[in-house]
Amino acid sequence: MKRNNQMPEKNHSLEKKRTLTSELEEMDGALIRLLGKRSRLLGKAAGSRKQKKKSLVDPGQEKQLWQNWRAQAESQGLDERMMHSLFHLVNGLGYERLEKKKDWEFELRPSKEPARMDLEGPGDILLSRMWVFMGAAAGVPLQLSGAVLNDPLFELIKGLNQAGGTFFWEKDLVSCRGGQGPDFDRKTLFVGQDPFNLYLLIFLAAMKPGVCRFSGGSRLKLIDLRPVERIVRALGGRMISLVPGSRGLPVRLESSGRIDASLDLPPDASPDMVQALVLTLAARLEPKAEAFVKQEDAGGLFLDLPRVFRVLTAAGGRFRQQEQGWVITGGRLDMPECPGLPLDPVFCGYLLAMAYVSRGRAGIQGEFPLDLPESATVLELFEKLGMEVTVDSAGVRGKFLREKTQPLSIDTRGKAWLLPLALAQVLCRQKEAELMVLPGEDLDFALVLLDSLGAAYSLSDDRLSIQGGLNLQDCPEVKMQTLHPWWSMALAVMALKRPGLIVKNPGELTRLWPQFWSLFKGLPDPGRVREAADPKTAGQRRKMRKKVS
Repeated sequence: MKRNNQMPEKNHSLEKKRTLTSELEEMDGALIRLLGKRSRLLGKAAGSRKQKKKSLVDPGQEKQLWQNWRAQAESQGLDERMMHSLFHLVNGLGYERLEKKKDWEFELRPSKEPARMDLEGPGDILLSRMWVFMGAAAGVPLQLSGAVLNDPLFELIKGLNQAGGTFFWEKDLVSCRGGQGPDFDRKTLFVGQDPFNLYLLIFLAAMKPGVCRFSGGSRLKLIDLRPVERIVRALGGRMISLVPGSRGLPVRLESSGRIDASLDLPPDASPDMVQALVLTLAARLEPKAEAFVKQEDAGGLFLDLPRVFRVLTAAGGRFRQQEQGWVITGGRLDMPECPGLPLDPVFCGYLLAMAYVSRGRAGIQGEFPLDLPESATVLELFEKLGMEVTVDSAGVRGKFLREKTQPLSIDTRGKAWLLPLALAQVLCRQKEAELMVLPGEDLDFALVLLDSLGAAYSLSDDRLSIQGGLNLQDCPEVKMQTLHPWWSMALAVMALKRPGLIVKNPGELTRLWPQFWSLFKGLPDPGRVREAADPKTAGQRRKMRKKVS
C-alpha cells in the first residue's frame, strides 16, 4: 500500500477564522469586565441618591454621559440610534445591580414518594390585581380572599395607596375601605417592576386633570413606553420623559381628562396595555359617555381579554363587541364587595405536574376557570400525558393512571409558561416527544438546560424533538440561574425524577408565588399552606406589609 507523504494543505481561511474568533472572545471578556466595573460605579452613585430619598436616575449625569457616548460613537462610525438604545441598556445594568435582592442557592431534594396533595389552591394572580384595581378606581369597599400575596400585587397596592388608596390585608384577605378613589395630582409614584401595574396606574391618572410623576425599577426604565404615550394622548394627556432620550421611566404625566370617543390602538400595543385600558375606561368614564377601543387587526390583541370581561361582567360594566374592537359605556358599577377569585390555571398546572411525575395524585380546592384559555391548555396537556384530570364545583383533581406510549406533540408557541411545564414532563416521561417552539430567550434557555442535563434532542425550524428524556444513569450536579419563575418550577418538577438539580435564584419564584417552595419541601403531603415559610423572605414581606398598610 502506497503511503501518501505529502503534507496536508493548510486551511488558511479556517485558521484566520479561529484567530478572529479568539480575538473577539478576548475583547468580549474585557468588555464584560468593564461593564461590570461601570455597573458597580453607577450603582454606587444611584445608591447614594437613594439614601437621600431621591430618584435612582440623575438626568444631568445621564445627559453628560450620553454626550460622551455620542462623540465616541461618531468617531467610530457607529449608528447613533443603536448606540442610544445600548446606552440605556448599559445604564440599566447599574440600576438593576442596586435593586437586585440577595438570593441564595437551593438544592432541590424533594421526597420521592408519590404525591398526595389535598390543598386550597392559589387564586389567579392576574385577576387578583384586576379586582384590586377596580375596587380602588370605583372607590368602593372590597374584600378579596384567596389571593396570592406576591410582589406584583404588593407593588400595585403600594402604588394605589401612594395616590390615596385605602388597602390593607391579613393573610390571604385583601381589603379596601372605599372612599373617593385615588388622586394622582401632584404626586410622585414609585410603581416597582411590573409593566401591567404601570399601565393601570398611568391610564387611571390620565382620566382626570392633573400633573404627576412615575418612577420605577430597572425593568421599567428600559421598557419602550411609546405605545403607552400614544394611548395617553387619546386620553387627553401627554407623557414627558424626565431623562432626555429615554423611552422608559421616569416620566411626567400631564392630563386634561378630555378623552377621545374613538381610541385607535397602536399596532405595537401589548395585550397588557389593552387590558389595562379597557378596565380603566369601564371604571372611570363619565355616565353614558362612550369610548370605542379599536385596532384594525384586533384578533391577536383581544384574545387576551377573557379575564377583563369576567371582571366587567361581575362588576356590572357596560360593554359590547363590534367588528374591530369594543365599545365601553360609562356608568356606576355594581361592584361585588366580595368577588369570587378562581384558581390560577398555570399554577395548578405545575401542581398537577408534580403529581404526574411522582406517579401520585393532587386535589386542588377552588373554582377551576374553564373560561380562561390557559385552563384548556392545561387539561389538553395532561390528557395527552395520560393523567386523569376531573373538574367540578369543588376544584380540580388529577391522578396518574398510565404512561402513554405513543410519541407526543405539544404546541408551546406563544405561551411563555407552557414550554417549561411541557419540557419538564416530557423529559421525565423518558420517551420521544416533539415540542413546537418559537425562537427567543425561552428556547435558548431550554437548549442550555438540555445540554446541561445531557439530554438527546434535535432542533429543526420550529420543532424541538426530545429523544428519550433525562439521563438517569449519570446525574452530575447541575446549577441553573433560571430565566424566569416558570423555569424554576420546571426544575422542581424534574427534581422529582433526577437528583442533583440546584436553582441559583429561587427568590425570583418566591416573589411570584411565595408559597411554592414550602409546598415543594412539604411533598408528598404539603397540606394547606397559608404563608411563605422561608425565613429568608418572611421578615422582608412582614416589613413590606406594615409599611404599605
